[in-house]
Amino acid sequence: MTDGSVPAGPRIRHSPPRHSRGHTRDDASETRAHDVARALLALPLGTFRGRALGQDWIATRSLFAGGASEKLVARTLDGSDYVSLNLYRLESGPRLKPCEMPSEKVARFALDLVAKV
Repeated sequence: MTDGSVPAGPRIRHSPPRHSRGHTRDDASETRAHDVARALLALPLGTFRGRALGQDWIATRSLFAGGASEKLVARTLDGSDYVSLNLYRLESGPRLKPCEMPSEKVARFALDLVAKV
């Protein structure tokens, strides 16, 4: 600058936190993650049979990192459908990460799944 003034620093843009694939978290996704986290606690660890969305499923629930992360993978007994999700139990709250499918699908499934004993 030739007039002796100090140039302005870089403009800092404040925006909401960004998450995977450029999406921002909203209240609905946080509520859904909390609901799914509670539903998963009601399911047994390991492989089990269950019923959800009007079909019979075989599912496996696994814990990782001392329970801070868990995975649920399930397939209908007739092989017509598949669900896979990861849930991260963070200090800031649970984060639901579906595997290559819409989060609504995995949330509906997890909330409806009942293990057969």
